[in-house]
Amino acid sequence: MIGLLFTLCLFGTVKSSDIVDLQVQTVRRGDNTTIKCHQNETKHDLLTWYQQSLGKLPQYIVRPFETEEQKVKHTFSKKFENSSFTVDTETFVLSINGVKEEDVGIYFCGQRMTNSSEFLSGTLLLFAGNCAHTFTVITVIVV
Repeated sequence: MIGLLFTLCLFGTVKSSDIVDLQVQTVRRGDNTTIKCHQNETKHDLLTWYQQSLGKLPQYIVRPFETEEQKVKHTFSKKFENSSFTVDTETFVLSINGVKEEDVGIYFCGQRMTNSSEFLSGTLLLFAGNCAHTFTVITVIVV
């Protein structure tokens, strides 16, 4: 998370939302799951999903872009294209089909603004009954 904050600070301001707690979602290997982006009337073409795996820097998963025909399409990062990740074009809900070990981590939904990014919500995805993944969550407040 600090790497993401540092990277984003180079390009603008990072803000956290009024939501201060991570949601916790437990799944079993092979399950299908959805992760919701808790936004308040935010235009979906400004939203981005990020994943932070244990010991790694956050990576963007998917973000929308506007085509020449004024239509909004979603583009996945190279790591996530042709994967089990999909995003609903209407609600921006992130779906993972057939959850794998490497899918465990923290998922952030963020809103892009002109000179800043704001994290709207976060979900910690864990395997049920698996103590192999222990996370220490550090809250960083950026003003």
